[in-house]
Amino acid sequence: MNVNVTVYSTGPECQKCKATKRGLEKLGIPHVEKPVTEEIKALAQDRGLKMVAPIVHAVVGGEDRYWSDFRPDMIKSLTGD
Repeated sequence: MNVNVTVYSTGPECQKCKATKRGLEKLGIPHVEKPVTEEIKALAQDRGLKMVAPIVHAVVGGEDRYWSDFRPDMIKSLTGD
């Protein structure tokens, strides 16, 4: 399955951001980290997400998925299991 993940983080002090990145790495899911910007905050708000870092954008087989906060269930869903 083709997966493209961007983790929008508030920085190295963000424990939930670290946990999300570790969860992705543990499952072998490649990702990039970018800083949370006002544009990303607006996108998250438009999608009804909690304003909690990290904000994650995953593209799975052409389908956009968004979530915020540390969500092990969403990370696992990226594996197709």
